[in-house]
Amino acid sequence: MTYRVVLRKSEEGVSASVPGLPGCWSHGATEAEALHNIRDAIQEYLTAMEDLLKDIEAGRVLSDEEITAELNAICEKEDTSLPPGLARMQAMSVDREEW
Repeated sequence: MTYRVVLRKSEEGVSASVPGLPGCWSHGATEAEALHNIRDAIQEYLTAMEDLLKDIEAGRVLSDEEITAELNAICEKEDTSLPPGLARMQAMSVDREEW
């Protein structure tokens, strides 16, 4: 499958995101490095989604903490971080009983 990749120059180099895969992004010092890194990020994203679907099909319910831990592990492995909006939503979900 082919995904559209959006490249943007940033202070750190070049950022790359995939609009069709929310939260899937990476960066690199150069455009070539950003494209290489986003290919890896797409693969990791799709693998994580496959694993998540298997968990859902098996009836395993993930807690907010488990989801956060899995997302953070992926980000650490990819040397990236969660987009600010997603990080805020995660922080809010921990206290959602107070909404």
